[in-house]
Amino acid sequence: MRNDHWQSFYSGPASERVPLEESTFARWVTERTDGQLPIIDVGFGTARDARFFAMKDHEVVGIDYAAAAVEAAGRRSEEEGWGARFHVVDLSDERSVAGFAAGLDWSRGWNLYARFLVHAITDEARGNLWTLLARVVSAGGQGWLEFRTDKDAAADKVFGEHYRQYLPVALVADELADRGLSVLEQIESQGLAPHKGEDPWVARLRIGSAA
Repeated sequence: MRNDHWQSFYSGPASERVPLEESTFARWVTERTDGQLPIIDVGFGTARDARFFAMKDHEVVGIDYAAAAVEAAGRRSEEEGWGARFHVVDLSDERSVAGFAAGLDWSRGWNLYARFLVHAITDEARGNLWTLLARVVSAGGQGWLEFRTDKDAAADKVFGEHYRQYLPVALVADELADRGLSVLEQIESQGLAPHKGEDPWVARLRIGSAA
């Protein structure tokens, strides 16, 4: 049912309500990085941030489990010439994630970027995301996460109700610590991701090695 929701969203007119310009989180990330680090954009959606990174000469690979999102992003990248690559990967399927990881050149020092994803996936999928993130960090990269927190649970949503888990930041940090990962930078606030009449409570985390 969750997959049906996003397949329908990205194949229909609803996705046109997503802003075309990059998110404030994408700009926040680029302000904290040196050089053109390669980026895995997990759950890229309309690919607006993938486009932003690619246009700034980052190598970008995007993964999403909605085939409609992958098809639309690949078509737009080809038409506009910004060179990002997109793949269908199901985070709830360990083999799907492992297959994707096996195809990457890990000497490139990938970073993992996931905006508004952590709260939109199941516990199983989140565990597989942490496995991928641990692989990224072990190869010298970092993780960049933005997600709705438990403080946002009762607020009205511009895009209506669908599957969401509103997680306390401390719970996410504990799960990351269990994988040998550490929160290097953390913000939890409103005012970070406003959209139309909505100003959600979100967390932004920069993730690295606990060592």
